[in-house]
Amino acid sequence: MDVSFRESCAYRLQSLSVRFIEGRNYNRLEHSDAKAAIETMPEMQLRELSYDRSKLWEENIFQPLLERCPRLEKLDLNWTHDEVTIQHLIKTLKENKLPALRHLRMARRNQDIFDYIFNEVLSHIPSGLGSFGYENDNGNLDSQPLIRHHSHSLTSLDFHKSRIPFGTFLDFMVGLPRLQTVMATIIGRSNDKNDFPLNRHWECLSLRSLQLDLAAWLYYATSLNEAMESIGKRALDYVFSEVAKLTSLRELRIRCDPMEPYSKSRGYLDQLAGLKKLEDLEVAHTKHNALGENEAQWMVDNWPRLLRVYEQYTPAAFKETLLKGRPLVEFVKAPSVY
Repeated sequence: MDVSFRESCAYRLQSLSVRFIEGRNYNRLEHSDAKAAIETMPEMQLRELSYDRSKLWEENIFQPLLERCPRLEKLDLNWTHDEVTIQHLIKTLKENKLPALRHLRMARRNQDIFDYIFNEVLSHIPSGLGSFGYENDNGNLDSQPLIRHHSHSLTSLDFHKSRIPFGTFLDFMVGLPRLQTVMATIIGRSNDKNDFPLNRHWECLSLRSLQLDLAAWLYYATSLNEAMESIGKRALDYVFSEVAKLTSLRELRIRCDPMEPYSKSRGYLDQLAGLKKLEDLEVAHTKHNALGENEAQWMVDNWPRLLRVYEQYTPAAFKETLLKGRPLVEFVKAPSVY
């Protein structure tokens, strides 16, 4: 590549995605040339970087690339397979070469990144994270590093592709008071019965978007021959009692199959009258708790800003009543996953 053209591109580029695919024609010499080219590049204007190092390489271009991105705000490490890449990130952070980093997403498989390395990354981000996303097959995550180092700045958490224990989720809701967006899939653990006290009050009262999938956790609770009136029911009672306090909420999407939480007779609808700013709602119709005219009329009376209802299937009577009282409401097909 012509040097002047390369430097011009490097100066103007705002977003970059790097992915390596190892095939039959893999050429280590070409990778060495790429590394050498990056090492001669000037500083970049790059603000977003997605880096997928899913294969092991003799040479590594990650650190020289990071060192040329002093304005980097968003870093996405996709399926990081070894410690080397993370050690390079830690080194760059310690040298204060990523002063603008505010958004971090990390994905890993099983235990391939040890917890102490993960903790060290979070402890060296200088200005505090604004958003953090995490994906891991087994859902193992220590909540304390995020709470200890980023409680003053963190406004967004995305764990919808990483199943986390219910107790870990509660740690975040209690320990991160500035949260505005939370996406999480909750999974059970063998010690969950003793893992969470249900008297902890959520501190993130400015939350605007809450998207939870509790179905797997509730299935786990009932599969242990626990009656819904015990651990599963108590957990749902607790969750919705805390949701009722989130008066700044704009979006509420909670899945807790096989129960419909917005049923008036067996759900939690009456508790949520204070969510006057709610605009987006997801409903999951089940044969046990069908939504009907009563629920629709309640939403018309109590949620004056409701604009969108995400659904897989809802009865005609529910739709007709809601649209009669609120003609501008839009029904949207809910995705299979968040």
